[in-house]
Amino acid sequence: MSEPYYSDEHVTLWHGDCLDVLANLPTASVDAVITDPPYNVSSRNGRDGTMPSSLRRKDGTHRKLQRDFGDWDREWNPAPFLAHTARLLRPGGSLIAFTSEFTLPAYLDSGLNHRNVIYWRKTNPTPAFRKLYVRAVEMAVFQVNGTTGWTWNGGGYIPNVYEGPTVTGFTVANGQSRYHPTQKPLWLMSALTAQHTIDGEVVLDPFAGSGTTLVAAKQAGRKAIGVELDERYCEAAARRLSQGVLDFGEDAS
Repeated sequence: MSEPYYSDEHVTLWHGDCLDVLANLPTASVDAVITDPPYNVSSRNGRDGTMPSSLRRKDGTHRKLQRDFGDWDREWNPAPFLAHTARLLRPGGSLIAFTSEFTLPAYLDSGLNHRNVIYWRKTNPTPAFRKLYVRAVEMAVFQVNGTTGWTWNGGGYIPNVYEGPTVTGFTVANGQSRYHPTQKPLWLMSALTAQHTIDGEVVLDPFAGSGTTLVAAKQAGRKAIGVELDERYCEAAARRLSQGVLDFGEDAS
């Protein structure tokens, strides 16, 4: 592989296709894969999601709700990524991967030991402007490589629901905290990292985006490996990681 896009004593970030990068990582070298891959949920109906006048900004401008995230969120096949995950996870290593109803069947057929579905209930979901349900819940699979030995820091049991806000703000340019259209909040990725890893373990995020999982791992004292295809988000992740323990780009959530 070429030189990493960013590296420090805790984190290595690669710019490229995750399948190419993962193919070059050693077998059983990762303790946990904590990631947010494509969901195949992008809008295909051509609607632009313009906000109604009642929800426009005070200056009269409005933004478009992002329902079409691009080709990367259409017809994505999780199977090749899952095959690499099964090889890279140590015996007992954990996979935490966010997903949707459109890609869940591939995870259930991954060959890994399916333990649970985890839910994130958003306290501030994006509003809908038609007569339909608002997507206020996202789900993630919890799977392990084998039947024993996974890291579990929740005692006997904990509920499979995490509750809290999404990332607020729209762009880095206006001083807000959103770097990526599907960015997960730092509090959530920190909670998952704390629950499923221990100090010094290696966390892999093959769909690193703006680096939230990598920041969470670094703050928790874990080692982390990230891969991101889009250089814009590699740059955002590198900026966040170079700030050290505090992630000044994240809001109070």
